Amino acid sequence: MIGYYVLAIGSLFFLGNLNDLGRIGYVLLACAMPLVPYLFTKVTKIKLTKVIIAAYDLFVFGAMILGNIYGFYRFSGFDKILHTLSGVLISALVFIIYFFLKKGRLANDLSNFIIALLFTMGVNMFVAFGWECFEFALLVFFDNDAIHHYDQGVYDTMTDMIVCFLGGLVTIAFIYHYFKTKKDSILIKAAKDFLHQNTVVS
Repeated sequence: MIGYYVLAIGSLFFLGNLNDLGRIGYVLLACAMPLVPYLFTKVTKIKLTKVIIAAYDLFVFGAMILGNIYGFYRFSGFDKILHTLSGVLISALVFIIYFFLKKGRLANDLSNFIIALLFTMGVNMFVAFGWECFEFALLVFFDNDAIHHYDQGVYDTMTDMIVCFLGGLVTIAFIYHYFKTKKDSILIKAAKDFLHQNTVVS
């Protein structure tokens, strides 16, 4: 996290952006993002595991520090890599929540397993759809063409949705492996840790 903040705040000096209000805004937002998990826990009393927080921090580092502040979005494929990872991470978080709600009872129940898959991918794609709607709203109301409508039409939006779906399939593969073998993967361990940390023992 020290390196994260050094790269964020230091970018104002490294890139000579002390007079760029837009860039300063990005830096302030980047500095605030790592606090979100802790504020979430404070408000909801839901304890996030170290794996969840680490995954969130790494994604924010890629999207905010590398992408927005250091301009990695100009590199072909960087945006698609992040959208793919978002599919993996969102699906994983959704599954962890579902695992918690079912109190871990998935391994021997085919119906729960199928519902878990549908719920996980459904929410993943709903979030992807919501994000693309947000980017389209930026274009309509602020003429900020984050979806590359003017030069790519619907290509950017559709490929973002597709790679997010493919990322979700990676998580689905971990769930399927657990159902078939009953062996824990990093996803299942994270789900069990989350369940354990948020189960009230009377």
